[in-house]
Amino acid sequence: MLEAGVFSYMPSASTSAAPTLPAGLSCLALRRELGESKHLDSLEESLINLERYVIDQNVPLETSPAFTGRDSIPLRFKALFSENAPDQPRLLVPDVLRAAIAMEDSEVINGLVQSRDPQLLLLRNRLLVKYNEVRGPLAAYVSGNTSKIAVKCISEMWQAWVEFEKTWLYEEESHIVASFQPLVDVLLAVEPFLRSRGRERVLPHPRSEKQKVNSVMMLEAICSALPRLTAVLVPAVDRCLIFDPVLLLLAEHVQGRLRGTITPADQDEIRLAHTIAEECCDVAVAPLDRPMSTGSVWSQSGQPAFIAKALCCSPLMSPQDSRLVTSLAGLSQADFTQLRSAGVDLIGCCRKRSALEEYALKAVGHIASRGTQGKRGSLAQSSVGAHRADNLTAGLLRRFDQLLDVLLSMKSTLEHIPTDLSTHPRLPAAVVAFNTAYKRAARLYMEPDNLL
Repeated sequence: MLEAGVFSYMPSASTSAAPTLPAGLSCLALRRELGESKHLDSLEESLINLERYVIDQNVPLETSPAFTGRDSIPLRFKALFSENAPDQPRLLVPDVLRAAIAMEDSEVINGLVQSRDPQLLLLRNRLLVKYNEVRGPLAAYVSGNTSKIAVKCISEMWQAWVEFEKTWLYEEESHIVASFQPLVDVLLAVEPFLRSRGRERVLPHPRSEKQKVNSVMMLEAICSALPRLTAVLVPAVDRCLIFDPVLLLLAEHVQGRLRGTITPADQDEIRLAHTIAEECCDVAVAPLDRPMSTGSVWSQSGQPAFIAKALCCSPLMSPQDSRLVTSLAGLSQADFTQLRSAGVDLIGCCRKRSALEEYALKAVGHIASRGTQGKRGSLAQSSVGAHRADNLTAGLLRRFDQLLDVLLSMKSTLEHIPTDLSTHPRLPAAVVAFNTAYKRAARLYMEPDNLL
């Protein structure tokens, strides 16, 4: 993008060879004078009068696109030079001179402070000085006190104008592209994530489980890039400093429970029971030199998420639910006693291996699946926490999908994106909505003891 958006518009060699002003001349007083409202209000009219004089008097100025560089203007700046009909373009564009008058030593675009090139500042000063030399004779010509303006003054001003314009547009495009970096970082992570999620749906088991691990890694990339984008578009008092992908995974899990979308393979109680039993037995007989499992279904490449969903068909277990655990794991009471005597806490192991499910149920209470009830109103029989979980998790996932849609729509239109991202017609609203939805869901799941 940098190559397409910036280096396609390089200043000519004459720019680097532009004569410099005396070191003590900063043009600060002149800039203040030209920046007064009485001058800015009449600026466009003055430039129009100067253009008319150049045309009427046939002043010899080099105006070819190759000389002015206007044949390779970045797309976002073309509107500045198309105020008139294409067959009669503006020669002296008022916005260029306004930019020179208002130019400071640095500028802030999308929250990023960037310094001006010293050479550009010298070209700015030179343009303002040459323009000021033409102001007096032009005012006299308009008032009828004189009939001629020195050709040398106009030629020198035009030369300074062209050199400043080309260098300014090149640097401005560079600064804009640099300020888009937070947006670009998110864009680069979105498409691989969506492609990976699509592969999850078509790949058979267990390849789909391995693909889920890739999707989680790409989701982490999106979440790690989002804070920089929200720093540009969301007020500081409302901004989330971090976005944890675990909350999105948890929201998807809760919605799957509420909507009854757990697949039949995940509901195979026999296989789940055997998996739990094997995990527990592995813990009991694990060699000392073999590392213990961390219990994370996301950190182990390709490991199915069976254990995390083993409790999907039952409420959250308590230490007194030994009979439930025994029946679920397919163990006899003797097997259960033997494991306990070997120092294996079966309930604790199941809880460790199903931390995601345990945390979800701890926050909202027992969740009754709508798919098994057959009626939408059946959720009213579950806890109030489930109602809140339904609203917050559904809203979070919906806002996340909407944000991804907006980002994808911007991928092919980077050159048309407004310089100030906050003026984009869709992006700010999508980012603020997702930030708000995430913040509300985080209060329920990630800050259960936080009074805020």
